[in-house]
Amino acid sequence: THGYQISKQGRIQATIFDPENSVVRIFLVPYDLREMPARSQTFIRQRIHAVSSDGNKSLQYHLHFRLMSGRSSRVYLHTEIRVLFVRGTSTIDSSDSDSGGSGTTMVTENCVPSNPRYSTISKTKKSS
Repeated sequence: THGYQISKQGRIQATIFDPENSVVRIFLVPYDLREMPARSQTFIRQRIHAVSSDGNKSLQYHLHFRLMSGRSSRVYLHTEIRVLFVRGTSTIDSSDSDSGGSGTTMVTENCVPSNPRYSTISKTKKSS
């Protein structure tokens, strides 16, 4: 198995729930993998920073998705999804708006590797 198949372009939605099954946070991560060659891999990261009114920036959330394409060029989320929560985040990001309390703004940054953007998946020989 390759993982969870996704389309070549779209948005990944990751929802984090607490033990009572209430939504803690919803992440929407846009991606475009239409140029991804067959048998290759890459990743997408989303970082969300709290920026205070005086310009100080602090990381609040960090998501990391690993993606791969098979021989047929289908794209899959694979291996694991990593999520980092910074301690005390829920008090800063307590509303649904882009602004937390006391003049803090939440800024989202999406990153993909640039050079090379995709790496080839090496063929491994099975030992007999």
